Amino acid sequence: MPRKTLKIGKPTVINDGTQSILQAVINDAGKEKTLQYRVDKKYGEYLTWERSDAFVTALLYYAMVKKLDIEWETPCSEQLIYQLETYFIPVYEKELPFMHSIKLKGKTVSEKLPCEGGVATGISNGVDSCYTVKEYLNCEYPEMRLTHLLFTDCFTTDFSDEYREDYLKNYLKVLPEGAKELGLEFIFVQFYPDIEFSVGHIKDKERGFVGDGGLFTLKYCSMAIALQKLLKIYYFSSGFAPSDFSFKENDMAYHDLFTLPLITTDSLKFYSTGMEIPRIEKVRAIADWRYAQKYLQVCAYDNDRNCGHCSKCVRTMGELYSMGKLGLYKNRFPVDDFKNNLARRFAVILMQANKGHTFEKMILNEMKKNNRRVPVLSYILCPLYTAKEFVRVRLRTVKWARKIYRKYNLDRVLYGRSTQGFSISVDKEILGESGQKKQTGK
Repeated sequence: MPRKTLKIGKPTVINDGTQSILQAVINDAGKEKTLQYRVDKKYGEYLTWERSDAFVTALLYYAMVKKLDIEWETPCSEQLIYQLETYFIPVYEKELPFMHSIKLKGKTVSEKLPCEGGVATGISNGVDSCYTVKEYLNCEYPEMRLTHLLFTDCFTTDFSDEYREDYLKNYLKVLPEGAKELGLEFIFVQFYPDIEFSVGHIKDKERGFVGDGGLFTLKYCSMAIALQKLLKIYYFSSGFAPSDFSFKENDMAYHDLFTLPLITTDSLKFYSTGMEIPRIEKVRAIADWRYAQKYLQVCAYDNDRNCGHCSKCVRTMGELYSMGKLGLYKNRFPVDDFKNNLARRFAVILMQANKGHTFEKMILNEMKKNNRRVPVLSYILCPLYTAKEFVRVRLRTVKWARKIYRKYNLDRVLYGRSTQGFSISVDKEILGESGQKKQTGK
């Protein structure tokens, strides 16, 4: 039986009011779809219509999961295709059972594209992101210093319309302002690969749930490749150490050391940054930085000010507290609430450390190093929090429990705001089509 093919049409750049759009029509085994990268029109001249590199990179994960060969009309960079064919595809086919060997078909060229020589990284104002910006803003090698910050809404496709609007409104106010303070150019890239090219829900016995999250590295980097006439270097902020590398994880963020060198081109090089030091040292590196004190944003649910209750907030506040720096972040976190509920917050940190979470273990080591004591009450509360978390995890995929959670706004109690609409696909899967609509008001 002949293999189905994902055919990438000729990339073109069109202008749409204030935006420039790089797009290609994709024939997905007979069904036509369109994939676009949208930027402010002043960056339109840098959108790379001369190569199919960005589209191949963005669609590679989807094609390998769906067993689709990839064919392109406009040439790809020879270096990119060589690396994908020789190393990327064979290794992933061997290591991940839900990914399959595919063929790449089309013309390649080795001529270098013109490039303005920009140096960029993605900006979210999280710990990893802030660390990368601080390290490469004024690094000792002038040619390696940052010139641009990229932000994308590609991961908001699973948000409700209301939540997405609120999310973007806050970030698109703060991030350009912060970039200007740093003397860097800000580029907002709109890109929605998950709308037409979602792998859906896959259950792997060894790795658990597999979904579009695995696209993280490839889809982010494809946006830099779409701008490779502007950028020569892209720093991809890593949240993992080299020792975390494992193909036992389905999220490609664990594979960056392997993946990033294989999606470079003659014009653009990728670096995995932050892997050289542990998380606690990243926090230490940015703790006294005024930019971080003004803009640090780590919350899992709030996109305006950190809630102070979710796991990411508690972890980051614990890190800052352990080194005596939490007071510097009163405008970003509810510091007084953390201190007034210190035993409860550290009970959560102990619980996560007991479960083997590395970051929380680092907090406890930092506390000991700085002669700070974990409240005795935290040790007493820890088993209770562990039992509570066990029940929460077991009930989060139960329809009646999720309905109660939504009906009585228990997320407001836990996080200080509604998380409704944060993941409409999860609600739809658990509550069903009608239940999801009822909960989101759609």
